Amino acid sequence: MGHSLEHLYGDPHVYDVLHDEDTLADTRVFVRLAKRHVPGLTAKLPRPIRFLEPACGSGRFLHALGKLGHVGVGIDLSEPMLAYARARARTLGVTKFVKTIHAPMQRFASRIVCDAAFNPINSIRHLGSDAAMIAHLRCVRRALREDGVYIVGLSLAAYGLESPSEDVWVGRRDGIKVTQVVQFEPPEPPSKPPANRRERVISHLTIEDSPRRTPSREVVHRDSRYWLRTFNRAEWLAIVARAGWRVAATYSNAGEPREAREPGYYLFVLAHNAPEPTRGTRG
Repeated sequence: MGHSLEHLYGDPHVYDVLHDEDTLADTRVFVRLAKRHVPGLTAKLPRPIRFLEPACGSGRFLHALGKLGHVGVGIDLSEPMLAYARARARTLGVTKFVKTIHAPMQRFASRIVCDAAFNPINSIRHLGSDAAMIAHLRCVRRALREDGVYIVGLSLAAYGLESPSEDVWVGRRDGIKVTQVVQFEPPEPPSKPPANRRERVISHLTIEDSPRRTPSREVVHRDSRYWLRTFNRAEWLAIVARAGWRVAATYSNAGEPREAREPGYYLFVLAHNAPEPTRGTRG
């Protein structure tokens, strides 16, 4: 399955330029949290830390990991995105650190056992059902070492309390400027717990060539719409538990400890659920 060029995810280069600016700083946060929560990663390892990134897209986090000397294994459903990720890895000189797997998030297998995984900025919410989310979380669990963690960036919903909102993002690189105006329409609050848990996202991209690149200064506009699955705190914790995980800690996007409240965006550090101790035994 692929996207047309007009879609937000249809042009890997435009997408990569748009989100490039804070990538290295965000990646450092993921590395720091992995070292904090995965035993043995705080000591000096004889090898790089191995990270898994489902829904890796253009590979910008994989490239940042490579610059920091760590290995990134990226999973994505879009072969054009993965081809771009591999090509840019060659340009940046980090090919040996970047691995890719063409597969959906809820059905993949990695031959590399990773130390930790991350999935930021609500990418996990592209999974359209609770069943798909559980399947995905179980796939990640199988791809990590037994004490590995999964760092998930997720916005919690507060049904009935949220209004439509808008964000603006700007990226510049390689002689182009990309501006995204993105609108979020939360689900209508029903009288009972939400059955149609979907948030509509409306994206407008403006792509401008630098005058140094093209004297005509071409401007292109692209519109796309898509849906994201919604979770309040109770729904998210229930899914995590059903998939065999537990929330070990929650952080702000900058990696500062935070209590997760609705609504809000947090980094959830998921750890494997330990088996229940046998009754009558001593630790």
